[in-house]
Amino acid sequence: MENLNSSTNLKINQEIKALLENGFIDSAFLISVMGIEFLGAMVDDKPIRANGQSSKRFKIGLRKFFPKRYGKPSITEVIYKGLRCNVGHLLQFPAKIEFVVDATSHLKEDEFVIKISKEQFIKDYILATEKLSIRFAEGVYKLKKGVN
Repeated sequence: MENLNSSTNLKINQEIKALLENGFIDSAFLISVMGIEFLGAMVDDKPIRANGQSSKRFKIGLRKFFPKRYGKPSITEVIYKGLRCNVGHLLQFPAKIEFVVDATSHLKEDEFVIKISKEQFIKDYILATEKLSIRFAEGVYKLKKGVN
């Protein structure tokens, strides 16, 4: 993998799209889940390699760059704990998340679960990384020390 730089996510997006085109939805989904923290790390007020920032950065990534419906606290928390922690570290899908194919059910909260369309989540992630790149180009955010 290359050094961390502002174009890293755009290159990863190309790989995610190739995975989708070849039917590797779970692999594309896993990369998308793990990439959310990067979004928050690019714009928070801490050094890029600051320790103990996982939850904060993940939630910043969701709230600043994903569609507004991701910012609802109950959804944000389930996505962080259920996806970033369980899937990202243990490759286990939690009981609080029900995966659906239908994008219209995406992020609908049921009594005990949140429905997630993996494909819609991946599309939203790609749009989020593109939004970050646009914000850099507009000068809204500046690159941090340690990022080219």
